[in-house]
Amino acid sequence: MSSCCYGTKTKVIAVTEQRQDELSSESDWDGINKEFATSTSCHGVQYWYTSKCRCLKVFWIFLVLGFVGVLSYQITLRIQTYFLYETSTDISEQFVSYLDFPAVTVCNFNRYFLNATTSELTGIYAINQLSTSSALAFASENNDKRTHDALSNLGPDFNVTEYSYRYGFSLNSTVMPRCTFKTEHCSESDFTPIITSLGRCHTFNEGNISRTQNIPGSGHGLSMIIDVQQYLYTEEPLAGIDEAGIKVQVHPPYEEPDVETYGVAVPVGQKAFIEVTRVDNGLMYEPWGRCDPSKESLNYFSTYTLNNCLNECYTNAVVDQCGCRLHTQYWDTEHDECTTLQLFECAAEHLVAVKQNYSASDCNCTIPCTFTDYELTVAYATFPGYTTRNYLVETIRDVDEEYIKENMVKLEVYFSRMSYRTFKQSKKVDESGLLSDVGRWTAWIVVWNEFCYFSGICSVLLSQRILCEITNTEQKTKEEKKDPKHQWSHYTRLMVIDGVVIITRLVLSSLLK
Repeated sequence: MSSCCYGTKTKVIAVTEQRQDELSSESDWDGINKEFATSTSCHGVQYWYTSKCRCLKVFWIFLVLGFVGVLSYQITLRIQTYFLYETSTDISEQFVSYLDFPAVTVCNFNRYFLNATTSELTGIYAINQLSTSSALAFASENNDKRTHDALSNLGPDFNVTEYSYRYGFSLNSTVMPRCTFKTEHCSESDFTPIITSLGRCHTFNEGNISRTQNIPGSGHGLSMIIDVQQYLYTEEPLAGIDEAGIKVQVHPPYEEPDVETYGVAVPVGQKAFIEVTRVDNGLMYEPWGRCDPSKESLNYFSTYTLNNCLNECYTNAVVDQCGCRLHTQYWDTEHDECTTLQLFECAAEHLVAVKQNYSASDCNCTIPCTFTDYELTVAYATFPGYTTRNYLVETIRDVDEEYIKENMVKLEVYFSRMSYRTFKQSKKVDESGLLSDVGRWTAWIVVWNEFCYFSGICSVLLSQRILCEITNTEQKTKEEKKDPKHQWSHYTRLMVIDGVVIITRLVLSSLLK
């Protein structure tokens, strides 16, 4: 019996000690909460914890939670805006004393110039198809025996590049009787010949050659008079090029031209005024933009551009499939040029398929982060005029007025003003801006908290506190209620505090104006 009671007594003592430990832990936790609430600089939490009036406590709870909600909403909004990866574009115009002149590539609509017999024209038409990949691919797909036989008759050693340099478009003194850059005379030696889909073309100011223009307007850039020699045209009426005149492309010196795609046509009997405006672009990298600096490295070109990247992609596709390169892909010096039969049976058809089915992303090509573009404004006038026509008849060579009207072309390429535009993208919200916005809203809440403490809101709240204190006073003991001195000193203290707060509010209001 005694042992049972002893066991029960021990169990009761153990439970009591456990309960005391729990109460001690709760007391410690309450002490920590009270210390934080009474020592924090957030006055709303102080009032929330220390207010004895229930309505005042509820008001401060809603006020503190409201400010925390506003702060959380604004911070969340700024973070969401940052992860939208939006950009801002700054557009400016820079005025300078001179501008680097762009490269100008000139092509004739006719690719080979010679007086040919009917039998020779058949071979020339087939050669022309070698330069027009779409026409050659069509012939290959449809087993065009006539084209195949014509190419076979050219022989295995026939080279399109050599033939183009021999019979292609030249810029000798007969074809280009007049050429000037600013006030200096220029000739064929100032142009670099290249082989394109339009045959042999010529580029002025190519590569490392640097020329500048320091006076804007017509007469201060490149000026050329060209004889297109229509009487030597050998283009096939149906499968060849049916225009007469020249085609001009203005492009950066470090970029390979694509005159067939981007060139400006100048017809015979016309003068073209090509006004150039330089535009420098600076784009953002991913995820804010489309460019990728890590991909801007090419094997065949020293400078990365989207067009250069696509040319390298098309070259690799033809080389991988056919084991040779097209004659228009002269930048690849590691592989041999395709023979005529290789062009007919493989290269041209595959190149057309790649261009039709491959996009820039398939070639792993992105727009460069920084590049220069040239905007063109083209105006035309009749050339030559009546008096100029007579002068050209007498001074150029023994030709008549009709020949000049049907064959002469003049063009001018120049900067219209000594300035260039810049388009530069930047992050709409960057990392420092995000941190600044978060800090600004946090500081605003802190300032509002301090202002609220000393403003009229607190004055009203203290007035409510007086009512609460009056209610608490009525509930005190009868001895305190019967003591008029105690009540009078209590009310006087509250009124003095209220007056001090109102005066402080007025002072702060005047300072904030």
